[in-house]
Amino acid sequence: MNEQQQPFRSKYAPQTQSDRLAAESVLWQRRSASANLIYTGLTLLIFFGSIVSVALSISAVKQAGRAADAASRQAEIAADTEIRQLRAYIYVLGMPFKNFGATKPVETGVIAKNGGETPASQVVNTIYMAVLKYPLDVNVTTFQVAPQTKATRSFLYRDMELDTSIVSPRLLSDQETALVTDGRTQRIYVWGEITYSDAFEKQRYVHYCYNFDGPGIAAGNVHLCDQYNDAD
Repeated sequence: MNEQQQPFRSKYAPQTQSDRLAAESVLWQRRSASANLIYTGLTLLIFFGSIVSVALSISAVKQAGRAADAASRQAEIAADTEIRQLRAYIYVLGMPFKNFGATKPVETGVIAKNGGETPASQVVNTIYMAVLKYPLDVNVTTFQVAPQTKATRSFLYRDMELDTSIVSPRLLSDQETALVTDGRTQRIYVWGEITYSDAFEKQRYVHYCYNFDGPGIAAGNVHLCDQYNDAD
């Protein structure tokens, strides 16, 4: 008796509708897992790309900030250089000494001269004079003595001068005259302050202090003090 011939089937082929559905489910699960992996990878790439982009943006902002700071510093340096080249510069010249050893009060003075490129305005010169010990043992800025002040409301252009004279309020005694002539223990001191405004509307000052002894008076020479000679 012949048995009914059965068609050949692979052992991997689904035998039933249920098997086919199960196989398709497994296939879709595998595809879904692969898609999830690809999606996760792309997400990670985008995330790391965003981090790199943010880092590059921060770096660019910092570099731009440094460039702006450098440009600002260069602008400040250029402006400061221009001011230093063009501003007014007041300096001091001594005036001749008069009446030393005579029967009149001694007299001298100070000349304020502009050596800058632009004019100075509101120039005020306040000058003091006194016989003091040498070497100097007091702070002349706090020494109480009557000043002589001279001011100008006009402009002091380049090479223009403002002279301010001062006369001793009394005659020097014979002892003072002898000590100043010797110059080793006493001298005649002249000091003061010049204030002015430059063309850039900045207030400036000059402090000066010098002294005379006998040989200096005779030769028209002065000695600078160790203190109170400065300017801005």
